[in-house]
Amino acid sequence: MKYVLVDRYAEIVRGERAVAFKNIPLGEDYYPASALEPSYAPSLLMESMAQTAGMLIGSTFDFERKTVFAKIETAEFPRLVRPGDHVELRARFLEEMGGHCRMETEALVDGERVGFMIGLFTALRLDKEEGAVFNTQEFARARESTLKSLGVLDILAKRPLAEVRQTEGGL
Repeated sequence: MKYVLVDRYAEIVRGERAVAFKNIPLGEDYYPASALEPSYAPSLLMESMAQTAGMLIGSTFDFERKTVFAKIETAEFPRLVRPGDHVELRARFLEEMGGHCRMETEALVDGERVGFMIGLFTALRLDKEEGAVFNTQEFARARESTLKSLGVLDILAKRPLAEVRQTEGGL
């Protein structure tokens, strides 16, 4: 991920669900819903939800695959997210078919749904041609740094990825 739009992961249950949080600060760029009411762009909220699902998928496959967000099946944003909101992000598996995952995600502010999405993801195997472009030391270092900074490795009580296993050219 080049841009991380999740602040912290609170729960990851491999193959089942994940919970994460995103605080909407005053200092970010916002979508002008109106001149008087700035809001967080729905596309950015959607990306936060997708990143939560992607982390769940990655953990389910022991981070041995590169998760790619492939398609939005349905999405709705019943109310605006505003600066100062604390967003709870939830993701859960609907189906997994050989690395192709159908995921349900939602975003809540104070228990009220502000976003909902069902999306399709694919998890590319790094040891196959489909994921070879990601099978580099640089990608492995960046992935591990992201997982550490978001607390994912602590949640999963997993050894650092560099200690787990390496294939030729990367993890």
